[in-house]
Amino acid sequence: MTSLLKNHVLDDTVTAATQTAGDNSTKIATTAYADAAGGGGGLSAIFSAGTLYTGNAWGTTPTVLALELEITDSSGVYNPTTHVFTAPSDGLYQFTVSLNLQSFQGSDAVNIHLYKNTGAVFYYSFSAPSTSFTASFTWIESLSASDTIDVRGENNTGTRGTMIPDGTCFIGYKIA
Repeated sequence: MTSLLKNHVLDDTVTAATQTAGDNSTKIATTAYADAAGGGGGLSAIFSAGTLYTGNAWGTTPTVLALELEITDSSGVYNPTTHVFTAPSDGLYQFTVSLNLQSFQGSDAVNIHLYKNTGAVFYYSFSAPSTSFTASFTWIESLSASDTIDVRGENNTGTRGTMIPDGTCFIGYKIA
């Protein structure tokens, strides 16, 4: 079997099904996974969180989403009580958010935010496509030691919308 890795980094000839040779977007995420799986260097401050509860997580202003289930936390960087990640050192961090949502209506404007300290660094806004759907994104952010990251949600009604445990997660790690 031919290895796709050279020193725990994907070879330049490896591409994903929807990726061209010059597009490194998929390769970045896949390389990070391969580095972690292969015990390679670079990744640290790894955490993943989810939720055990189905409930209304949405208001009419950005509200920190209750992701209280700490699945992995290699360095004690995620607080499951406040639902906040704190960077242990300066560096480049990658975050992935996937929310399994239901009970929205097509008229609902759904907004998902990634907050760094007290301001939004990423904002994902869309009309609810159906009553049940998954919203996901990945974001790379430069952080200083003690910077915080959390996930917030809101909708225009504040009365509908629930977050479902299956498929809901907040994952992050230092990549450089």
